[in-house]
Amino acid sequence: MRRSPLAVTLLLACLTVQPMLPVQAQAPAVEPPVTAGPVVAETGPADGFTLKPRWEFGIGGGYLDSFDYPGSSDPNRRGIALPFFVYRSPVVRLGDGGLRAVALERARFKVDVSFGGGLSSSAESGGVRDGLPDLDFLFEVGPRAQLVFVNRAMPDGGRWQFSSSAALRYVVSTDFSSLDGLGVLGELGLSAVRRRVAGTRFDLIARLNAVVAEDRLHEYYYEVAPRFATATRAAFDAGSGYLGSELFLGAAYRPTPRVRLFAGIGQSLNGGAANEGSPLFETGEATGFAIGFAWTLAQSEDSVGIVDVD
Repeated sequence: MRRSPLAVTLLLACLTVQPMLPVQAQAPAVEPPVTAGPVVAETGPADGFTLKPRWEFGIGGGYLDSFDYPGSSDPNRRGIALPFFVYRSPVVRLGDGGLRAVALERARFKVDVSFGGGLSSSAESGGVRDGLPDLDFLFEVGPRAQLVFVNRAMPDGGRWQFSSSAALRYVVSTDFSSLDGLGVLGELGLSAVRRRVAGTRFDLIARLNAVVAEDRLHEYYYEVAPRFATATRAAFDAGSGYLGSELFLGAAYRPTPRVRLFAGIGQSLNGGAANEGSPLFETGEATGFAIGFAWTLAQSEDSVGIVDVD
């Protein structure tokens, strides 16, 4: 996921029907006990919870314009269109921004185990990684805690939401023939969401994340072994520490209840990173964007109550 943080963030936003900028929460945020089973529509959601279909199926697509890794200037552009499937239960969530196993869920506090990934990339001819091994796909798994500070209904029918999160994840890289462990990263985030702005079908989101990681992940991005050193690329021994931050701004619009259009822009802020001195670290700032859509073709009649503040 740290391969191209913006690309992965936007890919999930464009292809999941659980919006990163959704149109949901219906009740005031008061901490209830964890529900023992799915909340059904006849009884309504518990305070702070939102009713969502147990499953949804549809088609999504989008275009991404991002970069290979934090501090890289090499573009990583992808267009994608494919079917999606979302499944929600009190314990397992598939498709709402990834795969998660929920350990604890209350209106103001949630703990889960999440899974993520990152895009592969090839070294650009003549670029700073020319001659170095390609970067493989990344996969992550680990616990995440989320604290909801504000989940307030507005007079126009919309909602303000403000939350923070902290995550630890173990990272591996793979070319699908083998796995290589890249150690643990830690992530802190702040998120603000304004749903149904001024009573419209527009949602807005702002998110700021900061990441630190142990040396193996930094080495994967920034290490230059002596055998790969050239006259313009000195050998470099990467170490652990601050990897970078990202500011993300996005908007979503629902022309119909089952169709969502999305656009977002992300600004990587990598100044002061632990390995800023690497010859593979090209820039302290980089901007990427994405546009996308999600169209739900079918969904279940029964519902599940979830805390929807992501």
